[in-house]
Amino acid sequence: MSQIYKRKKMLDIQNSELAGIKAIKIIGRIDGISSPILEKSIKDLATEGERKLLIDMEGINYISSAGLRVFLSAQQTMSKAGGELILYKLSEQIFYIFKTAGFHKIFKIINDFDEISDFSSNSKKEHSIKSETIDNIRFKILESPAGIGKKQKFGSMEKLTHSEFSEADLISLSPDDLSYGIGLAALGEDYKDFKKYFGETAILNRNFFVYPAVKKPAVDYMLPLGDSSQIKYNFFTYNGFQGNFKYILSFEGIDGFVNSDNLFQAILKLTEGKLFGLVFFAESKGLWGMNLKQVPIVENQEKAGDSIFSENNFSNWFNFPVEDCDFNCILVGTGFVHNFSETPPSLKDYFAAKSNWHIHSVVFEKGIINRNIENFDEELKRITSELEPLKVVHLLEKTTLSTGCIGLVELED
Repeated sequence: MSQIYKRKKMLDIQNSELAGIKAIKIIGRIDGISSPILEKSIKDLATEGERKLLIDMEGINYISSAGLRVFLSAQQTMSKAGGELILYKLSEQIFYIFKTAGFHKIFKIINDFDEISDFSSNSKKEHSIKSETIDNIRFKILESPAGIGKKQKFGSMEKLTHSEFSEADLISLSPDDLSYGIGLAALGEDYKDFKKYFGETAILNRNFFVYPAVKKPAVDYMLPLGDSSQIKYNFFTYNGFQGNFKYILSFEGIDGFVNSDNLFQAILKLTEGKLFGLVFFAESKGLWGMNLKQVPIVENQEKAGDSIFSENNFSNWFNFPVEDCDFNCILVGTGFVHNFSETPPSLKDYFAAKSNWHIHSVVFEKGIINRNIENFDEELKRITSELEPLKVVHLLEKTTLSTGCIGLVELED
């Protein structure tokens, strides 16, 4: 037992573990007064990464519709992330209430301890999945015989330094020609109308997310469905990739949270290959990311064409963090990581100086994620289509993560 919550002695909640599954033992009555604390207890464990929760209800003597609502809401939330609630030892009276409401068909209800052991054993069966621990990070790895993917490069980053982009640099691309990538882009039909709205961009399974470089930005995005032949994404620069995932990994820290740079270095020790396109989703425990404040077009050039990265100009051009933020938000990022001793000249446009990874991340609202690597594609689609995007940033190496999943496409180098 790790914690006990009490509410006017009407309900005791005890966190424990049974047969390897996290359990919540509840004693008393669940009604409109006590149900909020039960809801918080379940939510806290889900936020910490638990996806299978056993609710020991042997000590419950009464439950109202308010209490039933808590269980239904928790089950819906958990199921979206590949988890579920398991109800244990319901009395005849409590089971009758669940049955009358039709909830006995929604929940797995068990009354024998052996059933818990069987469920625990079955839930741990994983086919073709290896487990490895590198640099205090625990990984599960699913490898497939995927071939070499394809890099895509349009435009050049050279004009960024001195804010030299113009309409002549514009590249319009169809969603059908893209899979995953990063760039500087905007949405719109007429360059004169959208030239002020370029910003950090991430392409996630054809979906477009941009954080315009304006004073009060908000994410603009496009989720193409069906025929997207008439949709165009407007880029100054784009570096992307296409192909099947050779590796899909889940990760979690052993003694705490995971630093993003440590994570990306660790995955290179687990994989063969020199260059990968990367897609990940994870729960943030402290984001460090930067984004443009203004669009690097000719009209915004510094006097004498000075660099936007110079000490005098940097703060005018970039939102750079002074502390971490966006705790418990869901991050979905894409980009590149390489395993060369130094970045080859042919890849200079893909990576910043002295870094072997370059990732743009969309920051979504708080939520929980399904860490089952066999459901990687489905979970990625769910997050990007259901959760609200808050910003898009150039990810920095001090970012801290709790748990998540990564897909890697091996690329020609």
